[in-house]
Amino acid sequence: MRLYGPNRDALEALRGSNIELMLGVEHESLQDISSNQASADDWVQNNVVNYGDVNFKYIAVGNEIESGSLAPFVGPAMEKIQNAISQAGLANKIKSPLLFIL
Repeated sequence: MRLYGPNRDALEALRGSNIELMLGVEHESLQDISSNQASADDWVQNNVVNYGDVNFKYIAVGNEIESGSLAPFVGPAMEKIQNAISQAGLANKIKSPLLFIL
């Protein structure tokens, strides 16, 4: 299953299921996360760690961003989200952040 951004109702519904989830970082958060590790840490805490019984498989960063004003933030945001995933002890459970250009 894929969510393009955190959706509390959907995350609650997925608790305890075996459904694999790809969760996207919303575009509105990319700039802040790209420049601030604490923001990435907070995002992972609030949207992943707090839902520890959800079967997260991937975190997607930069959905359908090929160019434009958000493009420069995608790489740094991916790095910071990966750092936050590792710091949370989830690096073996959740695959590295993914960039999707469809």
